[in-house]
Amino acid sequence: MRFAGRSQIAGRSVRLSDTHDVPATVASGDHSPAFAKFLSNWFGDTTRLTHGGLDITLLNDLTHDELSVARELIRRNLHLKLNHIIQGAAALDDAEAVPILRAMLEKCGSMTNAPATF
Repeated sequence: MRFAGRSQIAGRSVRLSDTHDVPATVASGDHSPAFAKFLSNWFGDTTRLTHGGLDITLLNDLTHDELSVARELIRRNLHLKLNHIIQGAAALDDAEAVPILRAMLEKCGSMTNAPATF
């Protein structure tokens, strides 16, 4: 995994993967412990998240503004089709991600010539 940006958690630098689209202004900022953990686990070392070892109740500690930024980051990265990003939209209860996910599903259905069913 390659790392591009760094974020701060309680004064400690955290590496973020360059696979994801995280603006430099977000990656380089000082963050609350909850938001820094969100960044680190969704856009840095995703091992704990993708293997079920992360307690996602940390998302409950995000402020209103942090929640808005977190949702935007997830939406910016949905095109990567990574399970943890798609599940992040659900975990953040992001209704604005639904049309993006629906379009992704429809595109996938049209690629296989199979009708999308729900």
